[in-house]
Amino acid sequence: MDANKYICKAKDIYEGLWRIGYYVYDFKTNTHYIMSNEIICGNAGSKPTRMDFSLSTYEINPDTLCRFTGMTNYAKRQYFEHDIVELPDEDSDCGMVFRYEITYDENDCMWYISDIFNAELYALGEFKADEFFYAGNIFDNPELFETGGRDGEEN
Repeated sequence: MDANKYICKAKDIYEGLWRIGYYVYDFKTNTHYIMSNEIICGNAGSKPTRMDFSLSTYEINPDTLCRFTGMTNYAKRQYFEHDIVELPDEDSDCGMVFRYEITYDENDCMWYISDIFNAELYALGEFKADEFFYAGNIFDNPELFETGGRDGEEN
């Protein structure tokens, strides 16, 4: 089993940094966490024991929670829900790109890329991760929606 397919990312509430790991919800305190794969070793001294180590836990803003799509490109970039990706228009000589948001449809149980310009959906599985250019995400880069999903600049 590939445990990485269950990872998520979200912004922590204290520093506003993106944290990648496993999503955990604490029902008792109504708190949302990302538990990352980073291992913290506190004051372990010269002979640390298992009790001296722990996983990094970050309290997160649940509104920024993004699930991993399972796609990774050649540079090891992982693509997550709500990432904005660009695909070059192969029919254009002027360097036009199409901009899409990665979304998940609960009814279809399927990942899609949604055209920002006309909201048309395309199955994410029809594309290779290396065809995309990472442009940002909807939380950090809302200005990417202002051009209507088309951009004449080359990548």
